Amino acid sequence: MDPSALQNQQWWNEPQRVIELDQEFFARKRQHDAIDAEEKQYHYASMQQILDINNRHLAELNGEGTSRTPIIEEQTKPNIGKRFKRY
Repeated sequence: MDPSALQNQQWWNEPQRVIELDQEFFARKRQHDAIDAEEKQYHYASMQQILDINNRHLAELNGEGTSRTPIIEEQTKPNIGKRFKRY
């Protein structure tokens, strides 16, 4: 294959309508990107609120940051065997 055949030395000007369509396309793309960034920020803020609620709930269950007694109780059985033993 002749490598000189791959070189294109021809230059042309785009029609004005093509230039206008390109500018409109890029303007819409910039506007769409700005809306996407806004939407991402909104979703990030919502997720952060949900995570904060979950963390506060876990802290409440563990008795942290509250004056209440913790809900988690000891899982050991009391020794009541002698009470029901036959004599």
